[in-house]
Amino acid sequence: MIYCFGDSFTFGDELEDRANAWPGVLNQMTDHIVVGIAKPGASNSWICNKVIQKCLEQKPQLAIVAWTTSDRYEFFGEDNVSLCVNVNDGDTDPFIKQLYSDYHDTSGKFVEWICQAILLQNFLENQGIEYRFVHAFASGISDILDKNKDSPHFKKMLSFLNTDRFIGWLEDDFIKWSKGSPLGPHGHFLEQGHRQVAEQMYERIRDII
Repeated sequence: MIYCFGDSFTFGDELEDRANAWPGVLNQMTDHIVVGIAKPGASNSWICNKVIQKCLEQKPQLAIVAWTTSDRYEFFGEDNVSLCVNVNDGDTDPFIKQLYSDYHDTSGKFVEWICQAILLQNFLENQGIEYRFVHAFASGISDILDKNKDSPHFKKMLSFLNTDRFIGWLEDDFIKWSKGSPLGPHGHFLEQGHRQVAEQMYERIRDII
């Protein structure tokens, strides 16, 4: 069994049939059951929680974690329903934007991004689960790394991250893999893009499944 964790690009947002999202296409390419575990707008906190929860329930042969952007927060609203918000979304509540501008910055949120990835990598390794991370969005990461290149504390934190398990670290992401394919009204790649992503993913994991 292969678990695929992520946000709207793994969920299959804007597809007429979510079975055509890249985990479903990958399922057709392998002799393994491929399960997509994703939510539109998911934060890395949500993804992190789901990886731990699902992998403790049943150990997969491979966990693929489509890590998303660092500028998303997870809150709990009424009835403890998880609410993920993107601070750069035009519809985000002004309170959230103010909270971000007063108490966080891009570097600080990226340190959290690194910490969460390290936590998951250590968890998966301790559970004996093969895994690969991939970027849903890689844009902006190089700029943050360059901005903090002289910080010994930032470099020390980054050294704990196993970038060898990140497919195409700083170079590849779903946007690049789906390039040239049609997009939906809200900017998500559609069936052709999901097939392109699945094909790229298969080429990078075929030797470990």
